[in-house]
Amino acid sequence: MTGDYTMEICAQSFILYYKSRLFDLMEDKLEKRIANWITIIADCLDVTHAVYYKPQQDNNNRNCFEHSFSKQPFDFPKCISTNTLQAIFIESDYVGHDILSMHPQLSIFNSAFHLKYNEIEKGYLFLHANEDKLSEFVSPNVNSFIYESGKTIQIIEKQSDILNEEGRYKELFRVTEKFHSSMDVDIVLNEIIKALKKVFPYFTYNLLLSNDSKHDKTLPIKELQLDHIDGAVMDSYVSGEIRIEKICTENHTILYAPLCGKQGVYGVLEVATSASFVFQNSEVEFIRLLANTGGSAFENAKLYEQSQTLIRDLQLINDTSHRLNVRVK
Repeated sequence: MTGDYTMEICAQSFILYYKSRLFDLMEDKLEKRIANWITIIADCLDVTHAVYYKPQQDNNNRNCFEHSFSKQPFDFPKCISTNTLQAIFIESDYVGHDILSMHPQLSIFNSAFHLKYNEIEKGYLFLHANEDKLSEFVSPNVNSFIYESGKTIQIIEKQSDILNEEGRYKELFRVTEKFHSSMDVDIVLNEIIKALKKVFPYFTYNLLLSNDSKHDKTLPIKELQLDHIDGAVMDSYVSGEIRIEKICTENHTILYAPLCGKQGVYGVLEVATSASFVFQNSEVEFIRLLANTGGSAFENAKLYEQSQTLIRDLQLINDTSHRLNVRVK
């Protein structure tokens, strides 16, 4: 009885110590926090090998958890499928070497944790740690260890989201300034694509334009043939609203954002990613603002081009009239 009570006190003390170290982690630079979190765990549990797997953030394979950080270079799988992870953690969010040894690629580890925070998926942590410390400090209070670890990752992710959001709007501000300083249609279109590639490098883009003008051949432009389009593209063009559709036959999710000006809709921005990708509200809102700003800039540039053409035509008419008047005299 006394031994069990002493072990419980040690486990609680460990969790308090672990939480205090995690609190200090928030003073570190954001990009180093995951690595430093692993270092804290390594210090506390005499870890020799550690890998944290997080859900994929790009559009290549959302059914796989990719390696985010390892304590040191060693041979381990860089990506683990969701099916494999579900098989490992089928009964518990904490497994030991007996289960991990059944998977040769993971047999180097003696403990693994399915990390969650308020039932939200946060990833998987695999360790080769000191067996005595695992038994004394972690096993009696494993739910608290998982909770505090998941909470830490949640905080890091939220702060990262805020910085990403800030970066997006800085880019929107930059491109808006560029729009205001140029009356060239191709420059406007180039800046739209450039901004998207900078903010969302994993997506692919096309500009579906409804006019027959010649543009820079390096731009991803497709002609928007109004008598041959239907579905979400037409709906976006006609309504002036964003539409999203999944094309399962091509394994794509496509977002259509209209390029709107004050006098009409000039085309549709096509943003394509994998079928398993789900656009977040903040991502949709950024694309909407960029498309609207770009649409207005495109309209201004087109009006400027038309005005320049009209000025040249009027100048030609004026010059011709002047010559005719000279001959009549």
